Amino acid sequence: MTRYIVTGAAGHLGSTVIRTLLERGEAVRGLLLPSEQATVPGPEYIRGDILEPESLCPLFQHGENEVLVVIHTAGLIDVTGEMSRRLYDVNVTGTKNVLALCVKHHVGKLVYVSSVHAIPDAGKPTVQAEIAEFSPETVVGGYAKTKAEATQA
Repeated sequence: MTRYIVTGAAGHLGSTVIRTLLERGEAVRGLLLPSEQATVPGPEYIRGDILEPESLCPLFQHGENEVLVVIHTAGLIDVTGEMSRRLYDVNVTGTKNVLALCVKHHVGKLVYVSSVHAIPDAGKPTVQAEIAEFSPETVVGGYAKTKAEATQA
């Protein structure tokens, strides 16, 4: 059996992913910050913080015949161009924490997502295309740089 773990469960992207997985009949566990409320009824929710890896242990518990797939949507979006300490901590350090726990708990697959603001700007109005590789040197703004750095973890 496959169990999907969705970080950032209260956010727009996380809750949309959870809703879609539930509609497909999948087993879902979502991560909520201690202060957040669930927006989608149905899945199992665990309270924790990606900046506190020990709080995430219950999120990764699974049975012997269960395969975990982690969809990491937790993160901060900031399009101001600044890179605050909090932005870096959540988007880079938090992602490294999730990645380390995926390795420790033998997760079958990790899907890491972010917003279009992490893709290099084309400089003119156009359809944005996914890129094959992210580099902090090729993107502009604190948010994009944190997402690019996190992909190199």
